Amino acid sequence: IIHARMSSNRLPGKVLMPLGEKTILEIIYDRVSMASTISKIVVATSIETSDDPIAFFCQKKKLNCFRGSLDNLQSRMFQTLKFYGEQSFVRICGDSPFIDPSLIDLASNLYDQGNFDVVTNTQIRSFPKGQSIEVISKNLMEPGKFDDLPDWSCEHLCQGVYSNYTQFSILNFSSGFDLGDRQMSIDTELDYKNAQKIFHNSSSPPLNWY
Repeated sequence: IIHARMSSNRLPGKVLMPLGEKTILEIIYDRVSMASTISKIVVATSIETSDDPIAFFCQKKKLNCFRGSLDNLQSRMFQTLKFYGEQSFVRICGDSPFIDPSLIDLASNLYDQGNFDVVTNTQIRSFPKGQSIEVISKNLMEPGKFDDLPDWSCEHLCQGVYSNYTQFSILNFSSGFDLGDRQMSIDTELDYKNAQKIFHNSSSPPLNWY
C-alpha cells in the first residue's frame, strides 16, 4: 500500500509533481511493481476533495486506488486491507521515488519466514530516508484494538507499537551501514530539486539504494 495525500505540510501536492516524464507517485508505483514478492499494489488516499487529483490520476493511469480517512491512517490501512481481502501489507510512503524493490522483497521474505507483527528497517535507522520499509499484519490495524497505545493514528503508523515493543513481535533489519541521516525521500523543495537533477542526468536512475 502506497499512502499518499496532496496536503503535505512542507511540500503540498508533491506526490503528483513530475520527475522526468512521470509523476513521483507513478515512479513509486512502477518501482514497487518490480518487487517479485508483490502481487497487488494499492494507492491509499483520503476521501477529502483535496485528494481528488490523486484519485483521478489513478483512474487515468489504471492504478488501484482506495479512499479512506485523511487523519486516521490506521483506519485507512485497515479499510484498504478489508476491501482487497489481504492479511498483511508493505507500507510505502508517497515521498519515496527511489525506493529499492529488492528491499521490499527482503522485508517480505523475512516477514514470511517468522511469526512477526511487523518487519521494518526504521527502528534502528541504517538505511537512508526514502528507503523505509514496513511489513505489517492486518491484525495491528483493527480499529479500537489498541486504543491504549499512544499516537496510533498519527502520520507514523506504527509509533504506538514501537513505543510498546515488548507487546509485539518486531524484527528490524539493518543495512550494515550508518546512513540514517542520508536523504533519499522528498520532504522539501530542496529535496525535490535534488531529485530533479538525478532524473535529468539519468534516463533510468538506479534501482538499488546504494
